[in-house]
Amino acid sequence: MPNNRDRVIQCLKDHPTGLCVECLSKKAGVRPRQTVFKILQELEMRGQVRKQKAQCAGGDDRAKNVYQWLGSRLESPGAVDHPPLPDGPSTPGLKEQTDRLSDYLYRMTQMLNGIDKGKEPQEPFAGRVKRLREPGPLPGSVAAMMLTLNSLRVLVVKDRLRLGCHEWDVVKHAWAAVQDWWTRRA
Repeated sequence: MPNNRDRVIQCLKDHPTGLCVECLSKKAGVRPRQTVFKILQELEMRGQVRKQKAQCAGGDDRAKNVYQWLGSRLESPGAVDHPPLPDGPSTPGLKEQTDRLSDYLYRMTQMLNGIDKGKEPQEPFAGRVKRLREPGPLPGSVAAMMLTLNSLRVLVVKDRLRLGCHEWDVVKHAWAAVQDWWTRRA
């Protein structure tokens, strides 16, 4: 059974002129649309899709952000492309990534509880980070690292996407920056 990422990629391949997030969500059967958007961000970062203002192949006449699959061009014979770097020994498996990123979310939530006057609000993590960032008690750079860690956690935990060696390096460095801020703050 294909996962969400595979369904989005296949849908993009089936519509070479491109689709908007809303049409991709409907045609690929991936809900909510935010999940599709995060998958597209990851594919765009890897250079496998291109985002442009255009008419969606899904039938909407308005110009909007449309995502077009580029991976097939890179896969064609004679195309010049560098193969992806293999996962190194420092890249944990999906279960360990899930466990670590979930633990980081728990610890970051505890940190936010510590600077939020002991409150444990029911607001979503990302909303809370945004509320507390500068000019509040949370430095903007640390807020960015926390949001990055949470976004990658969503890809791993909810979309079951195993991070590659470069993405895992981002996790390690972002977590080190958050820990460094917390240690210096205390």
